[in-house]
Amino acid sequence: MLEFLSGWATVEELQPGRVRVAFSAADGEQRTITLVMTPDEWDDIVTIPNGDFDLAAEQLREWIFEAPVDHDYLVTNNQYGLQPSKLDTLPAHDDDSHVIPGGEWYADVRGEPRRLRDRVEPPDEG
Repeated sequence: MLEFLSGWATVEELQPGRVRVAFSAADGEQRTITLVMTPDEWDDIVTIPNGDFDLAAEQLREWIFEAPVDHDYLVTNNQYGLQPSKLDTLPAHDDDSHVIPGGEWYADVRGEPRRLRDRVEPPDEG
């Protein structure tokens, strides 16, 4: 991973599980992102969702370039990916904080999306 990153960025391993990446963003501005993930977590990203180092490396590059400018960290999200964060940890949340009111749940069953439950309506605040 460090060799891949060094091909287009300045890379510094700050400590085990922390890598600072300085690069030129698409708009030409210099940015710095700190990756927060262990070598084992990187191995999981390579092998589980991607199955290939090159695919995982390109995904990593996308995560870095797509991180919001006010987020200085990409933190392992325990789902084989990295999530932008303003801190070196992900914010704590309750179990329902990721649910978007009015959203729908779908599953891909043999290539056909199937609704898992009816549309969730936002709570009535009146």
